[in-house]
Amino acid sequence: MTCPYSILEIPTDATPKEVKKAYYRLAMKYHPDRNPGSDGTKFKEVNEAYMKIINGDIGSNSSDSPFSKFTGIDFSQFFKNFQMDQFGGIMNDIHLFHDYYQKRKNTFGKDAKKSDTYYIHVHCNLEDIYNAKVKDVNIQVDVCCRICLGLGKKSSQTSFVLCEECNGKGILQKNEKCSIYLDRKTQTFIGKGNNAIDLKRGDIEVSILPKPHPYFYIYNDYHLACNINTTIGETKLVISHFNEKIEIDISSLTKIIGYKTICKKNMGLYYPVGYSRKRGDLIIFLNIFDSIPLQEAEDPETYSLVLE
Repeated sequence: MTCPYSILEIPTDATPKEVKKAYYRLAMKYHPDRNPGSDGTKFKEVNEAYMKIINGDIGSNSSDSPFSKFTGIDFSQFFKNFQMDQFGGIMNDIHLFHDYYQKRKNTFGKDAKKSDTYYIHVHCNLEDIYNAKVKDVNIQVDVCCRICLGLGKKSSQTSFVLCEECNGKGILQKNEKCSIYLDRKTQTFIGKGNNAIDLKRGDIEVSILPKPHPYFYIYNDYHLACNINTTIGETKLVISHFNEKIEIDISSLTKIIGYKTICKKNMGLYYPVGYSRKRGDLIIFLNIFDSIPLQEAEDPETYSLVLE
């Protein structure tokens, strides 16, 4: 088997810059548009040698080459429709071949780099978090067209034509369905994010943010808490706790003015997976007054993204 370096007429220790320079020189020399009557065999040989070198497939069989898919194609016909007699047109065609296979390696190869993580904030009701509900949402992401690999053009038997899949844009919009467990603070969906040209698809990282609740708020990550004002002499406290009503005897706590803390076990939020689904606690901060003070009403916070 002929050595790829010999075909490109360069030494085996040639630098990447020298390899690329030799490839462009020989590809232009043997291009079918510059050699009427040529069947494109020499041009195909130069392309295969170049691809083997940049892909590190020096010792592999020629059938492993990305250009083996062109077996049986008449290269003289392939380039006939381009009608490129000028230097610029020929170089454009050579660049298309280089870009097409380089992008396939960069986008789908084992060493391909990943796109940046796509961060999403999802706002939902505190009650849904408490009940550990699951919401299916569609997240719109941008993905590289797998037909043209982001070039906007695809190869046919006789030319490079506009890619109909992406209408020449190279990028497609896709709705990625994600099942979000609302009792988890964050979730990562691996390989479901955006993907740019030359990069594998990144991840989607979802952060769960609770909407303001009239009574409760999250305390120390997995506990629920509420502040309640009462007066001296009160004997019973009734709290609507999502799925039930809680009655608490506070007669022993309301004898003097002050602050008391009541803890109701296992009535908070779920701990993360791995904690045997144990819940946090409900913590009630009881403020005892001689009489209930007037309080100014506060406007609740509003969020742009809301899960119904």
